[in-house]
Amino acid sequence: METGEVKQYTKYGVGEILLVTVGILIALQINNWNSSKILKQKEIIILQQIKNELQLTLDTEINPAKAYYQKQDTLLKRVVKFYKNPDLDSPPGYNFGHSEILTLEDSLPDIFNVLFEWHFVINTSAFENLKSVGMDQITNDSLRVKISTIYSNVYPQILLTSQRVIHFLEDQLRPLINDHYKLLQYRTQHDLDYFRSNHPFINRINWLHRDRSWVLKTLNESIPRIEILMKEIDQELKRLES
Repeated sequence: METGEVKQYTKYGVGEILLVTVGILIALQINNWNSSKILKQKEIIILQQIKNELQLTLDTEINPAKAYYQKQDTLLKRVVKFYKNPDLDSPPGYNFGHSEILTLEDSLPDIFNVLFEWHFVINTSAFENLKSVGMDQITNDSLRVKISTIYSNVYPQILLTSQRVIHFLEDQLRPLINDHYKLLQYRTQHDLDYFRSNHPFINRINWLHRDRSWVLKTLNESIPRIEILMKEIDQELKRLES
């Protein structure tokens, strides 16, 4: 073979290698682009699921529970004021200086109304799904940390404070009331006098008020954190979808 022909074949061979190499690189680039697009779509779906779950928890659990505990707080304040009245011989009906009067008919039902507690059911399926596929599916580091904080710290703190109240009611307050008289009997002045002079009962009512106030405080602190996180998820979704 002539020297010129060898050079020509060499050029063809190098050209073909270059073409194949460029083709492979383009294919890899397209594959990477497709993979990146798929991952982005997965991230969008996960963030939407997290946001929807956060909103559902606010609407069905945390905001209703806040309203419930605010009502319970008002009720407990009435009970605490009434049963801390030192004048045990005064007739039913006690004026607290702002036209609020509790009677026998008010006070004993109030005792039983404070025995009911909110039982939280917080759905975490979207977060569990995120953990199963990998937390790094959320590419925004700051957002990933905040999501984890809500589910791993904020929600457990709400459940912990609530469970503390539930256990206190079951172990301390209800047995004291149940042991005193039959619940189906008509409540009398004697029942009222018993509770107003029963220091263990009054102490437990004060403890209940304190623990319920702590639950309400936890909810009040948690709500804005969840709402801010939802806004940040919205912003991240707009960025990913643009």
